[in-house]
Amino acid sequence: MSHTDRDLEAPGRHPDVTERPELLMLCGALGLAFPLIFTLGVLVLQVVIPDHDPVTDTISDLGRGPNAVWMDTLFYLNAAGHVALALGAAHAHLGRWGWSAGTVILTLVGLDLVMLGLWDEFSTESDVENLSVHSQLAVLLFPLYFVGPLSMAAGAARASRGYGRAFIAGAALWPVCALAYYFGPDHIDGALERVAGLVTLLWTMPLGWLFLSRGRARAGGRAAAPA
Repeated sequence: MSHTDRDLEAPGRHPDVTERPELLMLCGALGLAFPLIFTLGVLVLQVVIPDHDPVTDTISDLGRGPNAVWMDTLFYLNAAGHVALALGAAHAHLGRWGWSAGTVILTLVGLDLVMLGLWDEFSTESDVENLSVHSQLAVLLFPLYFVGPLSMAAGAARASRGYGRAFIAGAALWPVCALAYYFGPDHIDGALERVAGLVTLLWTMPLGWLFLSRGRARAGGRAAAPA
């Protein structure tokens, strides 16, 4: 039995009897898979798309030109992963106002990512300016990825302190990395943006694993219960 499963089975940490393990496992699996697919997809596209420099060029640059459909699809998948996590968080409510706020923020992040994909699909080279819609959508991610994990940290720590620590680490590192990207040297924009993107996984990946483990623990308890 993993450390996470032991934590879930500790006194006072049992999954609620009204929780559906199938839903939790599905939300957890999607919340793990889709952000990971997004990350791996970006790594693949930056290699196969000609003349793309991952140090200088941003991830959004992959969404322009004849290969835009692939980057747009990755945005949509990442958005779906966040929505799945929001569904899991609403179903397994581990906190009070903070957890509720984080659940809504996950949904808002998903909507923002969809709009980023849609906007890239219809943008042109002349659209790249400080006040473009795409830029405003990207800036909106700054408070969302900070407040989201921070507000859910206390609730996640009820399942395991490791989750809470990961969320706090993500919330602490995100402003540093995001501000370094926004105000850093232009010739390393791509590298700074990718580092900031990896920091967001400190929220989404542990949350997905929390729901997957919680669903498995609940399913195991049900299977072991007398008929």
